[in-house]
Amino acid sequence: MRDVLFEELEPPKENQEIVKIRASVGNNLHEVETSAGETYLISMPTKFRKNVWVKRGDFVLVEPIAEGDKVRAEMVRPVTSDYIRYLREINKWPEGFDKAESIDDDESGNPNRRPLNNYHSSSDSDTSESDTE
Repeated sequence: MRDVLFEELEPPKENQEIVKIRASVGNNLHEVETSAGETYLISMPTKFRKNVWVKRGDFVLVEPIAEGDKVRAEMVRPVTSDYIRYLREINKWPEGFDKAESIDDDESGNPNRRPLNNYHSSSDSDTSESDTE
């Protein structure tokens, strides 16, 4: 896992593509969407299965597989927020994903994580009448 996430950042190869996870369909298969809006299935290789978790909205780098009829590609690596920044700097980030996505600046790098609101009620209505009797 460390090798994948901390390897040197490099642009996708000619045959590789960045896609967005739409849904998990079971058996380590995921439905993905390209920046052009096309959908198809990808597989997650064995080396990632117990180490990498992807969910709807995450981005992954995929490579087409020759025997792909229903399953057309295989995941090469998850796309982290650092990798997204790098791809934007070198103008290799797919334009179709620019509009809908933004990088969250929280420490986890997870664009789906919302900051917690520390809301404390100062009213006395929190105690019920049965507690005061």
